[in-house]
Amino acid sequence: KEPKQKAIRTTVEAMKTAESHFALAFHIPDIKNDSTYAIDVTEAVLGGGQTSRLYKELKLEQELVYSISAYAMTLKDPGLFLITGTADSAKLKEIIGAVYTEITRLAETGPTEEELERVRLGLESGFIYSRENMQGIASKLGYYETTLGDYKFEQKYIDGIKSVTAKDVTAVLKRYLTVENMSVSVLLPEPVAEGVAISEADIKESLQRSSKNLEEAKATAKAEALPNAKATSKAMGMALRTTEALAQSLENDSGALRLLCTAFTQQRQRQRQRQRQRQRKRQKQRKRKRQRQRQKQRRRQSQETRQRHSSR
Repeated sequence: KEPKQKAIRTTVEAMKTAESHFALAFHIPDIKNDSTYAIDVTEAVLGGGQTSRLYKELKLEQELVYSISAYAMTLKDPGLFLITGTADSAKLKEIIGAVYTEITRLAETGPTEEELERVRLGLESGFIYSRENMQGIASKLGYYETTLGDYKFEQKYIDGIKSVTAKDVTAVLKRYLTVENMSVSVLLPEPVAEGVAISEADIKESLQRSSKNLEEAKATAKAEALPNAKATSKAMGMALRTTEALAQSLENDSGALRLLCTAFTQQRQRQRQRQRQRQRKRQKQRKRKRQRQRQKQRRRQSQETRQRHSSR
């Protein structure tokens, strides 16, 4: 069993690729853990499509990324919560801080009821679509039986998703999506252009600045509500101590991130599999359409033949 991670881990590599890739990974428990339902809801709220918080804030509002998404890799053994995306190399430092800011905001305020309802509906719809063909049904039943020993887990999962509350989501964020439990991986296009390279120190500095800005914003809000200068000074002191504690926790803990690389590979395989399934579905639809056209043509020819015989 892998020892518990106690400090942020970072890795920066260069490769021949068209654009920069980044990933933030957080350790999460195995699929049998009761937190699984809240983790999956958190994934959808943070990075599940164009209505997610990260997509709207980092892509639409700030225009920092080309793409961004979240994926909870829940396995038979402990897995990873991944936030991945592509972007301009010059913006990576700002992006990592902005992602952490959105995680922290969601942890403080929790999702809205509208977000929760949208996520519940989306996850349940996914199960319904997976039953459209025998392959999807067999794959899901096989996964549940081999991973959980219960091929009837689907209904239990749907009920668990429906029961997730905003407090459950904030609890998951505060427990698992923390700086101490974070691994950051950055892949830069090769050759790296001058002035756009990002180092491990830059990543940590970005997270520190993001945390400091959040603490200062909270301290300012508290200061405006405090009745006197003494209370204001106390709030600023608390913010300073919190920032110092975070800075101390950001110790370098280098090492190979094999699990993160495995997660990247599995995610790409899942995307290719979904693409092949969509292609097969379109092929079947075109085949059925051609069959209906041929049947219609044969009926029309048969009708014309009967009409000619009757006219004679």
